[in-house]
Amino acid sequence: MNITTILNHLLRLELMMERLYKHFEKLFVFEREAISLFHALSIEEKAHADMISYQLRLVRNNLKIFPDISYDISPLDSLMAQIDGILSAKRPLTLREAIFFSITAERSAAEFHRKTVIAESNTEVGEHIRNLGSYDEAHDEQLVAFAKKLGIYEEHLV
Repeated sequence: MNITTILNHLLRLELMMERLYKHFEKLFVFEREAISLFHALSIEEKAHADMISYQLRLVRNNLKIFPDISYDISPLDSLMAQIDGILSAKRPLTLREAIFFSITAERSAAEFHRKTVIAESNTEVGEHIRNLGSYDEAHDEQLVAFAKKLGIYEEHLV
């Protein structure tokens, strides 16, 4: 698989996460702390998308130094389908459901970023993508802290 295919999927995921957090920000308009958290997360997801866009431009301009790699992107597709479902659902999520889905999504994205084989194609780009995993882990920590503050965190649910 061409590295641009994976980067395009990652870009789409980050933009969808941004949309999801903006959606949650509007959905929980009367929850000041939730608004603040989801607003900050949406801004950070946009920044991640911008970083991936930059990497994508670099790769497209230097395709000869990026050999094809083998990787299963179906987990990304599955996560994006879940996000699509939430964004188009007639019944909005509760704050508890939104937090737990967000934790699960961030953990899924972090796992992909950490385990990515993009490094096989180019170590510099691979390291950049793996670094996005640390941002996802920070998002996870923020969401878990918020859930604990609300008294709704249950380890076995995420």
